[in-house]
Amino acid sequence: MNIRLVILGAALLSVVACSNNTQKKAAGAKPVGDYFSIDGFIQGQVKQIQSEPYFIYKKMGESLADSAASSVRELRLYSDSFRFPELQSQQKYWYVEQNFGDKANEEYTLNYTAQNDSAVIKYADVVFDDETNAVKRIFLQKMWQQADTSYEQKLYWKTNRYLLVVTISRVPHQEAKAHQVKIVWNE
Repeated sequence: MNIRLVILGAALLSVVACSNNTQKKAAGAKPVGDYFSIDGFIQGQVKQIQSEPYFIYKKMGESLADSAASSVRELRLYSDSFRFPELQSQQKYWYVEQNFGDKANEEYTLNYTAQNDSAVIKYADVVFDDETNAVKRIFLQKMWQQADTSYEQKLYWKTNRYLLVVTISRVPHQEAKAHQVKIVWNE
């Protein structure tokens, strides 16, 4: 009987230890309540970009084949699309945070999924390096309605490299229109 209790206790302890390992949060990350501050991270990236002599350019068009010089001002404009003020307000309760790991890529993801239909940001993924806890990339999806047009926006931020914004607009009885812009500063 005592051996069964010891085995049961050891099994329980290993389950608790494993579950604590999957709940890892980013070291150095500034949580808002219990949530990672996407706004704070993006602002830090923009500040770092402003302090370096990067050549900033943009790629546009259907296949991102067209390119032109850009500026920190334009980068700031597009980086504002990544703002997630809901996580810094009472609306943070509209979102559920989930944490899952990817051992093959040695990374883990914090996922925020909207539980309220009126939330503009439907979900966000923040992907971290498993060893360093550094943010590798951020992905957000937004959806909203303006008059008779519905919009879907997919935003991708690759840390220390570039941002990509894809906006799809749909008007009833018309073909959807897509517009994409990639702002590159260190690639």
